[in-house]
This record gives sequence, C-alpha cells and structure tokens, in this order.
Amino acid sequence: MKAFLIDPRERKITTVEYHGDYKEIYTFIGNECKEFANIVMNHKRDMMYIDAGARREGDKRYNMAKDSFQHKRYRGLLLGRALVLGSDDFGESTEPVMTIEHLQQEIVWRR
Repeated sequence: MKAFLIDPRERKITTVEYHGDYKEIYTFIGNECKEFANIVMNHKRDMMYIDAGARREGDKRYNMAKDSFQHKRYRGLLLGRALVLGSDDFGESTEPVMTIEHLQQEIVWRR
C-alpha cells in the first residue's frame, strides 16, 4: 500500500510502498529507531509515525538543524524521518486519505 516518507535531511516527501508489517516502520524511520510513536494528523485517521526516542535528552542520533521539521497542526519540533499511513476503524494500517500535495503544504522545514 502507498505511504508517504518525510525526510527532513533531504527536505523531501516521497511516496513509498508499505507492505503492512509494523517492523517496516522501523526501517523507514531508520537511524537505529528502537520504538516509534504515532501522531494523529487529521479527523480521517491519517497517522504520522516518528522515532519515539528522538527527543530524549542526550540522544545524539539527530542533528537539530538538519533532521527536524514541523507539522502545521502539531505543536512542537519533530526529529528524524516520519512515515505517514492511514488507519481503519480497527486500527489497521491503510493508505493515507490525504494527498502528498496536501501533506507538502502541512510540513515546514526547519533550515
């Protein structure tokens, strides 16, 4: 299924193929991600998966200037790559409802 990968270092959002295995989320996020968290992006249940450990004090895996971005509806800085998926009534992953063009308008690069 289609998903969107947000890469702040490259300042790009790309369409990627997600096969439904949650372990793939770790691979997409990368950078030795050990646990991920999700942020609800809209009322249509689109979700952004991020590295849950990225904001821990002392975590040196990310460069604040190069690896950060903001989402217009989320208060706070996001670090590292993020994967955007949709979800159904049962919490199973689906393709995002939003378009990549809409997502591009919602992301603010930090450099």
